[in-house]
Amino acid sequence: MEEAIVTCKSKYDYETLKRFNRFHMYSKPMYKIVTVLAIFLILYAIIVPDELIIRLVIGLIGVVWLLEVIFLPVIYSKKALKTSALQAGAHIIVEFFDKKVKIETLKGEETIGNTTLNYSDIYKIYDTKHAIYIYVSSNQAFVCNKANIEGNYDNLVSMLKEKLGKNYKKKG
Repeated sequence: MEEAIVTCKSKYDYETLKRFNRFHMYSKPMYKIVTVLAIFLILYAIIVPDELIIRLVIGLIGVVWLLEVIFLPVIYSKKALKTSALQAGAHIIVEFFDKKVKIETLKGEETIGNTTLNYSDIYKIYDTKHAIYIYVSSNQAFVCNKANIEGNYDNLVSMLKEKLGKNYKKKG
């Protein structure tokens, strides 16, 4: 049997989901646009000498939008842990092989999901400071916490660059 180049065991806990949701949301152009627009509205409310009530309404809209951008990843993470039996406390084992990636999802000792992906099936992989996010679509990803990697990380990065080309992205 072929030996994995790298194995990664991760637990889907609050911190892991919060980091993923922040990364996922903040990498979308819409969140950047909303953030800039919110800051613009706040500055407009402070600087422009319009009616006080207009400035207050515009400033309030800006503050609400900015708070939403900041706290939405936290809210989504808490909600996912409360409502998703799959994510709450699940463990994931990701094994990178030469020709495929095997992903096993465990709840306690019970296997609740198995996925085998060819590298051509992977939408994108983002390699961040704390984790590797394996996207199978634009909105669905598996998380591999770097703190739990077993094997040669440098070999993995070289292989991912070779197999995925522009679909492998190093962030941060």
